[in-house]
Amino acid sequence: MVRDAPHAVIRLAERWSYDEETYYHVLDKLDPEGPVERAARLLWLNRTCFNGLYRLNSSGKFNVAFGRYKNPRTVDAENILRCARVLQDCRIIAGDFEEVVEEHVGSGAFVYLDPPYVPRSETSSFTCYDGTRFLEPDQRRVGALVQRLGARRDVTAVAHNSDVPLTREIWFGLDGVALETVEARRNISRNGQGRGPVAELIMSVRPRPRATERKSA
Repeated sequence: MVRDAPHAVIRLAERWSYDEETYYHVLDKLDPEGPVERAARLLWLNRTCFNGLYRLNSSGKFNVAFGRYKNPRTVDAENILRCARVLQDCRIIAGDFEEVVEEHVGSGAFVYLDPPYVPRSETSSFTCYDGTRFLEPDQRRVGALVQRLGARRDVTAVAHNSDVPLTREIWFGLDGVALETVEARRNISRNGQGRGPVAELIMSVRPRPRATERKSA
């Protein structure tokens, strides 16, 4: 809807005032009438919820608490219109990441994979954004998919994850992939002391020239 009806999305999202009572009314009681209002509702909730999170519970219900900000920009109209222009030539597909990549990625493509991170500890074991848990077998699917893309030699693929024993065990056993350790800042944490740089792993494959056979004289 941001692509196809951005002005309508903006008008609808601008109806709601920023306060806790309105937030929980929009969250719990509003029944969106059609896709435009559903899009406006999601964008507004995401701008006004705690830390800008997107998370659903096991029932598929958005369940992030109210965010307490001094002067939030609840509707970024300029950015919505900019995104609408960029998305005009884009095809948006909702589906399993492996199936989408296998079916739609052609030669010369760039594939960016952003899976839920492997937990760094038992207290940070959030692996579910949409009501469906992303577990170890799914993490192994990410690694295997990047390896297959690398074997094609005609695409660029990048994936990243937390630098923890499981990720290292999966990714360091793959052939033909490049691995890099970087530090990334964590901006989302219940404890402000935990919002600092942490180690991440980046896995990538790039197009490679195919060996050509020499013609005999």
